[in-house]
Amino acid sequence: MPRKTAIDYPDAIHHITARGHVKRPIFVDDADRWVFLKMLEVVCRSHDLAALAWCLMGNQVHLVLHSRQASLAHAMHQLITGYVKRYNARHRRFGHLFQGRYHSLLVNRDAYLLEVVRYVLLSPVRADLCHSPADWRWSSARAALGLRPLPACADFRIIYELLGPLDGRSPQRLQQFLRDGCEEAPGTA
Repeated sequence: MPRKTAIDYPDAIHHITARGHVKRPIFVDDADRWVFLKMLEVVCRSHDLAALAWCLMGNQVHLVLHSRQASLAHAMHQLITGYVKRYNARHRRFGHLFQGRYHSLLVNRDAYLLEVVRYVLLSPVRADLCHSPADWRWSSARAALGLRPLPACADFRIIYELLGPLDGRSPQRLQQFLRDGCEEAPGTA
């Protein structure tokens, strides 16, 4: 039976997850993570996507992508296949790296999108890998909070607009929103 194609349309927002095969790591070291992020930038540029949030964990990746031209399936194929080829070549291995196909969930531009972004950015905090989202180098938190330059693939305006008027305080509002999520019990966001 053929796989279902992920629902996509112009201006759609997706929460995408991809997990390592039998929960194995998909990133051995920082070099693997840099390769994945560079490939994400290339794919976003070539398929007219914007990354609203991302987090690279040991055995999974979370992406919140704005698909401006309904090209998600091709973009994810290029990203996942390209990364696996590079990973396998670098680590002299072959075979599957990811557990099946990526999972995509459509997200509306409302409070739920903010909760998805909070969930993604708080993942390493809730996994006890760091104290605050800004401590995790492998997520979009630092850039979204204005602590590092904005990567070419990122666009946080949709997130900032949902938090209030676009102005110089947008990163501070996001920081407070994330802080509020840290004070909630794990799994409630």
